[in-house]
Amino acid sequence: MTPVRRSIRTAFVVGFASIGTACVSSAPIEEARAFAEAADAVTDAGTLLFDGVAVAERQRRRELHNANAAQRYEFVIEDAPYFATIGEPPGTASFRRALAVVTAYADLVVALVEGKDVAASKSYLVQISNDLKQITGIPGVGGAVQTLDPIIDHALRAQSVAEARRLVLQGTPGVEELLLALKNAAPTIYSTMIYMDRKVPGSSEAKTAKINNDRTKVANFVVLLDRLRATFGLLQVAFEHQNGRAGLAELSAESARLRADVDAARKVFAGG
Repeated sequence: MTPVRRSIRTAFVVGFASIGTACVSSAPIEEARAFAEAADAVTDAGTLLFDGVAVAERQRRRELHNANAAQRYEFVIEDAPYFATIGEPPGTASFRRALAVVTAYADLVVALVEGKDVAASKSYLVQISNDLKQITGIPGVGGAVQTLDPIIDHALRAQSVAEARRLVLQGTPGVEELLLALKNAAPTIYSTMIYMDRKVPGSSEAKTAKINNDRTKVANFVVLLDRLRATFGLLQVAFEHQNGRAGLAELSAESARLRADVDAARKVFAGG
């Protein structure tokens, strides 16, 4: 971590914690709301992508199952999510939960800077805690979980808003790691989406178009995650300069650009 980045993060945590004794109106509430809106937008777009990933993940597992003659007449409990018509296969479920943690964290920050009491924030803390415990199979996500899980658990037991704020902002490195882990999972997501295409011999215009479209979907998701990470960085800067509100205009503009990109990406995600 660079000295500048470390300085911003330290100021972010110190500044956020100080809100417990300062007037809530001095907190960067609008900046926090802008980040939460950006997180919601990316999650909304990610939902469409993950819908397709879930279908592909089930198809891949069923193909592998059918290729093993010995398994055709067996029922394996662990394979139930792949053959069920309800719920989701584990890989897709983990991707959704990881993104849901980011969204809930953003909403939690908003609730805390708005001065809501601990009880009002508890639902977000519970959601984050539950999702963290169920995220599996994403390379690099272990560090994020190890950072966030104990912090969220301690925040659930906080006796004051100030204590909850202080604890929650210690989790900012974990949120950044989670976003990076999702980005680095892009090759796995893409490989899952085109697995059945590889099974079909030869090439055709339809097959090439489908593969290229899947590549575009995953590429769009990577760009959106990068933009969300940048927005999160601007929020941290806003906390550093909360008295001058230096970051609001830039963060609002970045959030607006991100939402426009999300709208464009949604059309690709929904296009099949």
